[in-house]
Amino acid sequence: MASDDANSIIGQYQYLWGKQGNFRSLWNVAAQFCMPAWDSFIGEFADGVNRNTRIFDSTAVIANERFAACMEAMLTPRAQVWEKSKPDDEELDDVPSVAKYMDTVTKIRFAARTAITACTSMRCSGIPCATARSRSPNSCGR
Repeated sequence: MASDDANSIIGQYQYLWGKQGNFRSLWNVAAQFCMPAWDSFIGEFADGVNRNTRIFDSTAVIANERFAACMEAMLTPRAQVWEKSKPDDEELDDVPSVAKYMDTVTKIRFAARTAITACTSMRCSGIPCATARSRSPNSCGR
């Protein structure tokens, strides 16, 4: 039975790999303009190969970084709880002690995430810090 499951997963992987074959070359060309270090959809490059031949200015690279930052800010806002911990069993959701515990877990996860993002934000000026290891969410290693 486990062999059937593994064969099913391998078959599905091969099917999906074949379906995206037409897009791999397109993704590779796009990556050569905006992410030259990641343009290995088709194959691997030898060490020392100049992969920046298609970049004439930094417009696409900068636009890609700004787009990623905007998407992150919209999907996972730093100052807002955007996810909530819930038990797998829906009946436990009605138990007050479980609901309180899940709210506490959500708050702990949010505090940990905001402590880490505060460390990587612009106000740190790139100075590495140990906020994730410390208990003080406002310390930034300055």
